[in-house]
Amino acid sequence: MTDQAKSVEQLQRQVVALGQELADCRVALQEHDLRYRALLYNLPEKVFHKDRDSVYVSCNQNYAADFGITPEQIVGKTDYDLYAPEIAEKYRADDRRIMALGKTEEIKERYAMPTEKESVVRTLKAAIKDESGDVTGILGIFSDITARKQAEAAIQESEERFHKVFEEGPLGVVLLGMDACIRDCNRRFCEMLGYSKEEIIALGLVGISHPEDWEKDFQFGSRLLRGEIPTYTIDKRYVHKGGTVFWGQLTVSMMHDAEGKPTAIIGMIEDISERKRAEESLRNSERTLRALIDASPESMMLLDTEGTVLITNDSSSKFV
Repeated sequence: MTDQAKSVEQLQRQVVALGQELADCRVALQEHDLRYRALLYNLPEKVFHKDRDSVYVSCNQNYAADFGITPEQIVGKTDYDLYAPEIAEKYRADDRRIMALGKTEEIKERYAMPTEKESVVRTLKAAIKDESGDVTGILGIFSDITARKQAEAAIQESEERFHKVFEEGPLGVVLLGMDACIRDCNRRFCEMLGYSKEEIIALGLVGISHPEDWEKDFQFGSRLLRGEIPTYTIDKRYVHKGGTVFWGQLTVSMMHDAEGKPTAIIGMIEDISERKRAEESLRNSERTLRALIDASPESMMLLDTEGTVLITNDSSSKFV
């Protein structure tokens, strides 16, 4: 074989190899394109791609479905073909700003879908750049966060209601961490004790409780933390800043998060000093009456409407 024939044969082999390499590249590109399209199609978010003039190049099924078209039918359209003029202009202004800056931007906005009610969406728009770093278009990904926003609003409303009841309620309220340290208390509890909130937090439960009643509270609190009881109510004394003592009826419960995990302890305190004084006055009256009856030389008996003896003295014992 001549040198010329060998050269031709070698060139043919190179052409065949190059052709095979190109075919392999086309297959790889097709597979990559299929994977890209499959990923794009199945994303739960809405995705779109526009060129530098904000003309749609592609989108996924979730985005196209809002307009009752297929992803192929969106190619060549603009926002003016899909949205009201004022909305389209807003979207195009966002596109121009982001492409001019060459950056990614997060936008939370109202989205008026043609087939559904207005919703709140979180949109991520990013400038697309070529290998030279020149901006060639814009990529947008957005998801409906209406339910999340509604949940956040409901939580905020609930927190505001709790704060209003907490601060303005007629009972003293104190919040403790799982370590039984005071984290917060309301205005009424501060008024009961004569201390500021900061002073009460610094003093802790021991510092504001009467020393003779602290142990009882501690024992019940320990059982609550161990999960042996869900709540407890006791009468205990508190020490006012001025040194006086007042009685409070304390009701303590555990607070839990959405998963049922205990997160804090709440105590509600009602000032029952007047009731305690009335009870003590009644006991004193009963003791006085008992003493008068016992000291009387006359036989004395107190019976109820059914004739049951309630009180007698020594002089009347011979008649009983």
